[in-house]
Amino acid sequence: GAAAWWALAGASELELGRPFDALVSCERGLRAAQAGWQAAFQSAMALETIGLLNLAEERLLQCGQLFAARPDQGGPDDGTMTHAEQRLEESLKFIRERLGQIEVGDGPVLMEEIQRLGGQLDDKEAGHWIAGVGEKSRSAEGRRELVAKGFLQECDMELTSPADVARRSSYCALRYRVNKKMHRYLAAAGLLHGVCDECVLPATLRDASTPALFSDADCGRFADRRLVVVDGAFAEAEMRALREELQRMRRMRFLKSDPNDVCNPLQDSMYLPFLANQGTESPVTLRVVKRLCSLPALLEESLGLLLAVPTSVLLSCYPPGASYKMHLDSYALQGGQTEDAPRKITILLYCNPEWSRDKGGLLRTWPPFDPGGGQALEIEPLSGRLVAFMAEEVWHEVTEASEDRYALTL
Repeated sequence: GAAAWWALAGASELELGRPFDALVSCERGLRAAQAGWQAAFQSAMALETIGLLNLAEERLLQCGQLFAARPDQGGPDDGTMTHAEQRLEESLKFIRERLGQIEVGDGPVLMEEIQRLGGQLDDKEAGHWIAGVGEKSRSAEGRRELVAKGFLQECDMELTSPADVARRSSYCALRYRVNKKMHRYLAAAGLLHGVCDECVLPATLRDASTPALFSDADCGRFADRRLVVVDGAFAEAEMRALREELQRMRRMRFLKSDPNDVCNPLQDSMYLPFLANQGTESPVTLRVVKRLCSLPALLEESLGLLLAVPTSVLLSCYPPGASYKMHLDSYALQGGQTEDAPRKITILLYCNPEWSRDKGGLLRTWPPFDPGGGQALEIEPLSGRLVAFMAEEVWHEVTEASEDRYALTL
């Protein structure tokens, strides 16, 4: 069937040294037939090739389930394994051993994986990250920064060798960047929303029938401070209905976490395309997004920018224990990340009724271009609260919350 042909295409791409293209082919195969174990297996091989071993393990486990459930389970009944079963078992054993060696900090294995991951990026980007974490590995202050940004575990602060710290943090940083590159490939192929979305001009989304979300004074504050907070932009009843829709989508497993996102591994999220969506499943969400989309045109005019609006919005839930390490939403001005998203402005809307400060989940921001050295502003995720800031300038993080914390991001 179609899945087998896509699996064959993926295998060919792997042999030609194009693992990201192989992933795209295999994902198309799994979309064509969810029971396509060959596509799942070749996908795992591609994930192993680019160094995302934890995802390769997950895909091999999926492959095993699909293989066991296949309708043509004939074959030997004398207890011997088929060739496919042997390959599956051997691959799973190798990857689990490798992950175990990485977990305990095996130096030679970490170096091999760093080389593998670095080989998937251009030399400038890989060199930027390796040099950056290597420099920070030499001091206690630098190590604390690596922990704060998710590139080092708290327990690794006790390591005595800067080389050990550099290997562990370099592996984590490069895995994070390769994971981002994989997302870009899948998005460019139309298999993942939110990364390489088609964009539209802000003027096409302007809706004269909806009240303005920002006043002239709000726009002035945004221009001066590069960040603005606006309360009461949406009615409380509408925010409660929005939260209920997001909760339902999360229960249906549309919102999922990404274990390779070192900044935010526990967040459950999804990108919702809104232009072609008729809103029959989530009418309140689509109505709220429509109003949010009127903001870019206003900000474009007030700030003198040329903007484009992606055609999907991020829906997210931070469960208890989840946080977001300090980061920028776009590193395009920082160097070393040549393919980073060219985002200019981030717009957030919170829908957390009856939220109080003692529940945590604060958005902590710093003044423009200050990576955490100065006085921070702490913003509670109150229901109906809008926050907008310059994505390339404002370093920020999210603290842990004691309850589920929901937000929309445009």
